[in-house]
Amino acid sequence: MDVSLINDLNRFFDVFNARTEESLRRNLPSESANIASMAVSDEVKLLRESILARLEDHLNR
Repeated sequence: MDVSLINDLNRFFDVFNARTEESLRRNLPSESANIASMAVSDEVKLLRESILARLEDHLNR
């Protein structure tokens, strides 16, 4: 798989996760923001893994 594509996707997910966490912390009470932030991080991790696996499968066909 193209390493630059993987790097770009990982960077996208890192930025998406960071911006989402920042928004949650700005807009929710502290305790709620922490819980929501952990949930978002877990979901972004799963999404990242899923997309990279599907992309790898597609490129290896």
